[in-house]
Amino acid sequence: YPAHAWSPEGDRVVVATDTGDILVIEGTELKMTLSSGLEGAALHCMVHYQKGFAVGADNGTVVLFDREADDKLYRKGRSVVAVGQPHAIRSIACSPSEESLGNESAFEIVAQPFHSGDCADIDTCIRKPLAVSCSSDHSIRIWNHHERSVELVKTFAEDLMSVALHPAGHMLLAGCIDKLRLLTITMDSLKSVKEIAIKGCRECCFSSGGHLFAAVNGTTVSIYNTWTCENIGNLRGHNGRVRSVIWSPDDQRLVTAGADGAVYEWRLQDFKREKENVLKGCNYGCVAATPDGKELFAVGSDKKLKQFEDSEGAGTQMVKEYDTKILVTQICLPAGGRVLFAGTETGCIRAYKYPLTGEYQEYRCCSSSITRLRLSHDDGLLFVSSEDGSLFVFEVKDRDPARTTTKRDGERMPWSEEVLVGKADVEENRHHIIDLETQVNELRTQNEYQLRLKDMAQNEKIREMNEKYAAEMDASKMKLEGFIQEKNDQEMEYEEKLRSGREDALAQAAAAEAQYQTRIMAELERYAELSREKDLLNERWDEQHTVLVESHERVVQEITQEYEIRIHEEQLRMNTVEGEKEAANQESSEVLHQQEEDADQEIEEMRDKYEAKLTAERDMGLRLKGENGIMKKRFSALQKDIDEAREECKALFDQKKELYQTIAGLEKDILGHKKELLERDETIRDKEKRIYDLKKKNQELEKFKFVLDYKIRELKRQAEPKDDQISDMRDTIKEMEAEIARFHKNNAALDLTLSEYRLKENGLQKEILRQRHSMSDGEQVIKHFQNDLTETAQHIQDPHKLKEAVVLLLQRHGGTGGGPSLLAQDVQAEFDRQREFLERTIATLRKKTVVESEQHRAGYVRIRQENMALVRELNQLRRELRSARDGGPQSSLIPALSPKTGVSSNQLSQPSSPSNPKALAVAKKRSPSGQRITSPAHWKQAGLMVVSDAEGGAASPPKAEVEALKSRLLTLQQQLQEKDERIEMMETQLLPRPVSRGQLPPMAPIPKIPLPTQ
Repeated sequence: YPAHAWSPEGDRVVVATDTGDILVIEGTELKMTLSSGLEGAALHCMVHYQKGFAVGADNGTVVLFDREADDKLYRKGRSVVAVGQPHAIRSIACSPSEESLGNESAFEIVAQPFHSGDCADIDTCIRKPLAVSCSSDHSIRIWNHHERSVELVKTFAEDLMSVALHPAGHMLLAGCIDKLRLLTITMDSLKSVKEIAIKGCRECCFSSGGHLFAAVNGTTVSIYNTWTCENIGNLRGHNGRVRSVIWSPDDQRLVTAGADGAVYEWRLQDFKREKENVLKGCNYGCVAATPDGKELFAVGSDKKLKQFEDSEGAGTQMVKEYDTKILVTQICLPAGGRVLFAGTETGCIRAYKYPLTGEYQEYRCCSSSITRLRLSHDDGLLFVSSEDGSLFVFEVKDRDPARTTTKRDGERMPWSEEVLVGKADVEENRHHIIDLETQVNELRTQNEYQLRLKDMAQNEKIREMNEKYAAEMDASKMKLEGFIQEKNDQEMEYEEKLRSGREDALAQAAAAEAQYQTRIMAELERYAELSREKDLLNERWDEQHTVLVESHERVVQEITQEYEIRIHEEQLRMNTVEGEKEAANQESSEVLHQQEEDADQEIEEMRDKYEAKLTAERDMGLRLKGENGIMKKRFSALQKDIDEAREECKALFDQKKELYQTIAGLEKDILGHKKELLERDETIRDKEKRIYDLKKKNQELEKFKFVLDYKIRELKRQAEPKDDQISDMRDTIKEMEAEIARFHKNNAALDLTLSEYRLKENGLQKEILRQRHSMSDGEQVIKHFQNDLTETAQHIQDPHKLKEAVVLLLQRHGGTGGGPSLLAQDVQAEFDRQREFLERTIATLRKKTVVESEQHRAGYVRIRQENMALVRELNQLRRELRSARDGGPQSSLIPALSPKTGVSSNQLSQPSSPSNPKALAVAKKRSPSGQRITSPAHWKQAGLMVVSDAEGGAASPPKAEVEALKSRLLTLQQQLQEKDERIEMMETQLLPRPVSRGQLPPMAPIPKIPLPTQ
């Protein structure tokens, strides 16, 4: 049980098993068992969420289980492939809010998936920045050293021992424990092209051009054509296992090193060994060569680095030898480089100066022995693999920057980006693309429909909001117009009031002025009157002039003061009225200004209010849009739940309908069973009646059985001597059958000997025919040569023409001209003709063999039937003999025996007499089981008994009848012999059997004809 999880309520636990099953346990009771549907994949982790739980499996799949409606059961939901490759999921985390993933974080790969076992082999290619490695963990990994990543991982069921990558980078060789596989590299997998029967191939490599590849099969190096996988040659010569193979740049030579201490250089034109150097006791592990092939370097078990050079007349000789102190496992030499790289058993890389002086620099690399060194095509990268499963890439720093720049930048082509894709994959992808396009179109249509619906709904809402805002705007405008009208009315009212106030003030001022003018005029008139009175009084009152002047001045002064006071009061009143007027004007202008400010402020407030309302409405629209999106998600989730509930209801309805149908069918079955019971009751009653009748008959038969038992005992006592005689005759028949079988075996042996003689005869005839053809071909060659020689002799006087004729004669008959090629064509034509003739003969013989086998089978069946007829006739004769010996009283028992024994009652009822020996009927020729009745035991088993006279004795048959039987047997033997002779005669008429399908004998060599000398 790898994982378990408690439900949020805490009353239920869900347990995952390593077989892919899920157990739901509540309390101590197993409620249900669920299947993940992943075909036995182990489940490693589990997490609960609100609607169910999720489990992670071996193959990178997450399976979701949702709760049912009753909240007690679970059902399997959808499956999600969480990772690109089928890796096991070890942990799952669920969001606390249980929402969908809104943003996927960008994860970066920290480390690539390395090998878990020792890295056995690596290789590189030219056209792509790829390197391939294989390991004991049964995996092949393709690395991109340009991007520093793993492009492909392929796992096999068997061990991998070697790997080689094609120079183009689209094919590779994998040496497995049971076979060598040629694989093509596709976009995401490796596909097997050919499997070659080479077991335990520890070394394989492609040629420099890629059209050939070499594979080590023990002590033999096999060369194959890459495009046809045809074995074009084998290099044999090593006495130990071949440990290293390298190709020359022109693919014309191959250098091998083996555990037998031999370094061989092979010429691939004729697959012959060209150069060699053998050092006994040293097991070479790796060999390297310069591009021109003149120098070789090898390392082995003697912990020494050896340098070989070609010497004229002496072959490959070791010229230098350096002690490495430790075991060097691998070496490699860059093309035109200045260093020789070597890998040691301690995991170090050594860089020896080239030409070799013994000096080196050592770099610590791995913790275990280095298994392989490989250089990239531009010699810029060094790939190192080790037994600890690590793969290191070193950058080679060349000290010649001009050559490095030319080699890396000037000559190198851009990396190839092409990949191989199978036609089936293309078709599948095309169909998948078509399906996805269809789904996209459907989704686009659905989304457009949904968008149209949303647009319609939003447009309807916008229209409603616009109408609402337009109505509010109209109401606000009307209200504003009302305020403006009220403002205008108030302005007119205040202007009217101001105007009326001004008029009233002017009228009051004019009235006061007129009143005061009237008063002044009245006072002036009165003053004039008083002046007249004064004049009168002056005249009368001269005496009192002083008193009157003083009194008059005092009175005038008093009146003046009084009137001045009154004028001042009037002026004050006028000033007050003017102030009141100015105040009224200011108040009216202030009221008007305040009303205008109030109206403007109210307009600004209404504008701010409605702008705030509009902003609030916009915010509300945005919030409603967000809520609308959330509601849409909820609606889609609810719609999905509704659809699932509908599907579940539909399934339940279908199940209910099926149950109703089942109930109806069961009710029909019940009615049928009731009817059947009634019928069976009737049948039982009939059977009971029948049983009652049979019991009565059985009682009668038991009464008759006593009499029959007595008769049977008498008949058995009489049949014993005759049974002995029948057993003797049976033994005789068995001996005859054994003799017939022996004759058949002898015939088969003779047939085999005869076929061998015929094969020998055919072989001799073919050899004679071949010799004749060879002689005729030789005579033709001699004749052609004589004719050409005669023509050549015609130019005896002209040396130049004679030389040309001799050269032509040499070209025609010297082994490389047209004569042997014509002869070879004739031989090939003759071989094809013979092969076609033999194929036609084999087809004819097969047809004849089938026909003759059918004839033989029919003949054997006919002979067997005749044998059966003879046996039946013999039994018939015995019965006739027995019936001739029996008496007449048996006829009274025959009717009772005939139903049991199957004997015809019409024949048995007739009395037998010596004059009519065949009157008695015979039993059936076969038993009820289909077996032939050939013995008394079989007769007894089949219920066949011959009725004899109770009073008659068991007398032996007469000698004349025995002699007749013997003569009959002799006649049958003669017939069998005649049939065997006829079969042999039919076999002799057949054509000779075809020869075996072995190889034809080699052609006879063409005899050499000596040239005549002058």
